[in-house]
Amino acid sequence: QSGKALTNLLELPPEIRLNIFNYEKQIENAQKEEQDKFLGVMDQIFKHSGLKK
Repeated sequence: QSGKALTNLLELPPEIRLNIFNYEKQIENAQKEEQDKFLGVMDQIFKHSGLKK
């Protein structure tokens, strides 16, 4: 079943495949930004609490 889905995906016009790829990249970038924000906030909390200099 998934093999057929992959074949269908590969038969899509290149611009649609590119859109799917770009969409996945955007999701990755958004997740990275969220992670960076989270780590920044945690860093501030640790500094504020005195656990980290």
